[in-house]
Amino acid sequence: MCLGDLSDDLGVAVNELFEAHSVDGETYPLVGHEIDLEQLVRDTVLLELPLAPTCASTGAAPCQPVDVNDDADDGPPVDPRWSALSELEL
Repeated sequence: MCLGDLSDDLGVAVNELFEAHSVDGETYPLVGHEIDLEQLVRDTVLLELPLAPTCASTGAAPCQPVDVNDDADDGPPVDPRWSALSELEL
């Protein structure tokens, strides 16, 4: 299984407006001569992250399958929640 940490470089372009009287969802607040970049960075990075990062999408080595049933030759165990489906005749 591939449940390890993934890392990759991420470059984003930012072009946002800061105002003394900010409008929620449209501009960021300007307090005196200072700006707080925390919310801007969170908003921008969140939109750039992949929805489901995988080893392949980050350029990491492919995941190696792990055999969880070393002692069983009849395939993977059946999830008991799906066992009723095995009784269906199609």
